[in-house]
Amino acid sequence: MHIRVNEVAAQSEEHWLLYFPLHIIDHYIIIKTFGETRPTMAFIPEPLRMLATSPALGDLSSDGPLAYALRQKLTGWVKMPATLNLESNTVLVTGATSGVGYQTARQVLHLGANLVIGARDMAKAKQCIQELQKEYPQAKVTALQLDLEKLESVDEFARGLQERNIKLDIAILNAGFYTRNSRVTVDGFDALFQVNFVATAYLALQILPLMASSNAEPARLVLVTSEAHAWARFDTQQLHGASPWSAFATSATQDQAAETYSTAKLLLALFGRELAARMERRQVCVVLTTPGFCASSFFPKQGICMALVNLTSARSTQAGARLHVYAAAVAPAEQVHGHYLRDGAVCKLSALAESSEGQRLQGLVWHETEALCQRRRERLPDAKVL
Repeated sequence: MHIRVNEVAAQSEEHWLLYFPLHIIDHYIIIKTFGETRPTMAFIPEPLRMLATSPALGDLSSDGPLAYALRQKLTGWVKMPATLNLESNTVLVTGATSGVGYQTARQVLHLGANLVIGARDMAKAKQCIQELQKEYPQAKVTALQLDLEKLESVDEFARGLQERNIKLDIAILNAGFYTRNSRVTVDGFDALFQVNFVATAYLALQILPLMASSNAEPARLVLVTSEAHAWARFDTQQLHGASPWSAFATSATQDQAAETYSTAKLLLALFGRELAARMERRQVCVVLTTPGFCASSFFPKQGICMALVNLTSARSTQAGARLHVYAAAVAPAEQVHGHYLRDGAVCKLSALAESSEGQRLQGLVWHETEALCQRRRERLPDAKVL
């Protein structure tokens, strides 16, 4: 089956050359004007603010923001096999009520899968299911509450899957969020850090016992990271045996939000790589992927300026979702297990992640995640975490 291509997205691709000069001028003016002062003016779209204040701004390698921006428009849609179908597969998609997650849900239903969605807002989940079943009347969709700002909710979500005897062929852990007004969660972490890393990693370990493929292929766990992981400036020299999480026990300030997000995505990537190294590929194939910057409601304060950024810089959510589906169902397991997919191709993680310091940090991240699981195991003796 072919996944349908959004016509508006196609038109945006065709008109890219018309908008590119405006796009460059837009970025240049804001960066030169505000880059040194870390502005708080509300009219500046958050992606540009992140770019202008990023310590990686001058990085001209493939990891840097400039190369990222160019790839956004110069890379076409990933090709999908015409024969692809997911009939008899059960697929979990988190963050499926909007944006890339919603389009991912649409695409897996189009391919015949049974769908499980994890959603914080069950009213939105109900509306989402109604919309999906209008398009796919025969679709089997199950929604369970999942609030990644509460580890207890992750426990309850995994328990709900187990009680319903749901076995997962594919899990796409897409949920994430961004805000400049963060807070400390009930679990004692910065919310940006918890949602984008801690709770996602914890959820991955919780659902592993429930993952079993219904066909010849291994089950597949897709961890959605971000190209922004390469912009994290995590100082491994300061660790000296300390917890890599210790800096995130208080809420990020507005100026720290982008760095916290990037660091969370870096640690998620390192966690996924270590998990894959400890897993038999024949059991569960672990893949890291990114949808790129998509025109969605991911960033707060959508307005005219943000609309311009979306028009000139962003991919459609359909294109981003297709990369999720490619990672989950098309990319050969023997080639992608434990690897990072960017635009559908295996590539290295950031220079930091690939360095000896990154390897050390990876071990610390795994140790800390295991310690978290152990603490929750002691609190909840029936919890089935690794």
